[in-house]
Amino acid sequence: MDALAPLHQALRDPLVVGVLGSVVVIFVVRTFYQWYRLSHIPGPFWAAFSKYWMVRESLKGRQPFAIKEVTDKYGSLARIGPNELVTDDPDVLRKMMSVRSPYTRGPWYDAMRFDPERDNLFSMRDEAEHARLRGKMAPGYSGKENESMEKTIENQIARLVELIETKYLSTPTDYRPMDFAQKGQYFTLDVISDLAFGQAFGYLEQDDDVFDYIKITNSYIPVMLVLANVPSMAKLLQSRLLRGLLPKESDKLGFGAFIG
Repeated sequence: MDALAPLHQALRDPLVVGVLGSVVVIFVVRTFYQWYRLSHIPGPFWAAFSKYWMVRESLKGRQPFAIKEVTDKYGSLARIGPNELVTDDPDVLRKMMSVRSPYTRGPWYDAMRFDPERDNLFSMRDEAEHARLRGKMAPGYSGKENESMEKTIENQIARLVELIETKYLSTPTDYRPMDFAQKGQYFTLDVISDLAFGQAFGYLEQDDDVFDYIKITNSYIPVMLVLANVPSMAKLLQSRLLRGLLPKESDKLGFGAFIG
């Protein structure tokens, strides 16, 4: 018995054929419209039809380099997606970032939301709310109302120097290399946590990645960037159905512990 018989029978039904034909026509028209509306702007060929180019480059971990190659090849304004443009023109960027600019943040920023129900300063797209939150946070980091800022930073500098002197000073018989990029991350996170919470998390003191924050960040950020390129995926992940996969305040490691 032909296993495909039901399919063959369905394809003989004029209603099914009409529905399938309508779907194909809609897909073709939509694809053509996506291509045509920005067709006057040059860029990689397949980028005009889907976000495959952006996702592919972000999965490779080289999207910033790929974007520079695009502007080098196609000019200061280039197309890298059906509805995405990139520019390296400082005059355009200055206009976009100016006070009362008509440009606003796009759906890309939704993927930067660690808590699905609450925006952070980086993910917030509402301009008025963003300005209000910045106004609340600014005094704590400007130094005007935080009289201990300079002393806090000096204390962490002293801890960094102490760490280097006690563990990483080489001798004629003992070579002690140090990854300064890593210690710089430890220093930065201790300064931020000390200023924000009144107590450093102890990266420099323990000379270790507390909560595995840096390790998990390095693995999570590339995924976050892929989601940012496809905002619908980020929205799905932040939905009630899949929200449990995101970091939570009750986590013992990574972003969740940091949020908690």
